[in-house]
Amino acid sequence: MNSISVDHLTKFYGKTCGIEDVSFAVPKGSIFGFLGPNGAGKTTTIRILLDIVRPSRGAAWLFGQSITPSYPAELRRQIGYLPGELRLYEELTGSGYLQLMGRFYGTIDAGYRSQLLQDLDLAPSDLERPLREYSHGMRQKIGLVHAMQHQPELLILDEPTEGLDPLIRTRFYELLAEQANQGTTVFMSSHNLAEVERVCEQVAILRQGRLLTTQTVKELKAVRLYQLEIELVSEAAAGRFTLVGAENLKQNGSRLSLRWRGDFAALFSQLQAYEMSDFSCKQADLEEIFLAYYRPEGGDEQ
Repeated sequence: MNSISVDHLTKFYGKTCGIEDVSFAVPKGSIFGFLGPNGAGKTTTIRILLDIVRPSRGAAWLFGQSITPSYPAELRRQIGYLPGELRLYEELTGSGYLQLMGRFYGTIDAGYRSQLLQDLDLAPSDLERPLREYSHGMRQKIGLVHAMQHQPELLILDEPTEGLDPLIRTRFYELLAEQANQGTTVFMSSHNLAEVERVCEQVAILRQGRLLTTQTVKELKAVRLYQLEIELVSEAAAGRFTLVGAENLKQNGSRLSLRWRGDFAALFSQLQAYEMSDFSCKQADLEEIFLAYYRPEGGDEQ
């Protein structure tokens, strides 16, 4: 069963395209990365899934229930949400805020909430302070506890580790893995591609409102894309260097860096024409693969 399914989902704001013909599915119990720079359409898609905006056309389902054109009220209690721009009731204490938000979901397991607070390093003394005194990182922690405290079946997280220190970020990754092992589905947008590579099983990449690809992280990394560092015997030789199929070729003195996609036999047959003093090659990471899919062309996030 898929926790999220969208089919040709489209949203226009007047003549401006938010997303167009976006289709993908998120299996239950998976951690799914939703990738794209500002303007790609990530926020528009999330807002449709939360019924904050309605699509211009297309359809979407949560847990097999259609959310277009009507949105079943019982679904809201099954979702935990962390927005990219978190707004809090500044006059409330951390404890008061969590208790207020928890009432929207019925009974909250106080023991589970206490464990989340401990995992994210929010001390009891922190919870007695008004939210207006919180740092950015502390606000993010409170937002995460709010999203997770009612033990939802689906977590929708927009840049969840923004502002978290490395130790808390690592613990948060462990929490996500624990949640997924228990059957919770995690749908997260992130600009941190190393983070996505670490925690997500599957990713979707958007560009200017359109879906470029949906693949597992393993499938993406199986793409034969490599980063090469080559040093020739002289700067003059490097200046004359050409390689059919090279991407992002850069020269620094006698040293060259480039991306290569494809068959090694074709690469080495061309390199035989050059005298090299050094050569190194590594498989591209997710960030490099993402950049190969996407060339930024500006635009604001919708």
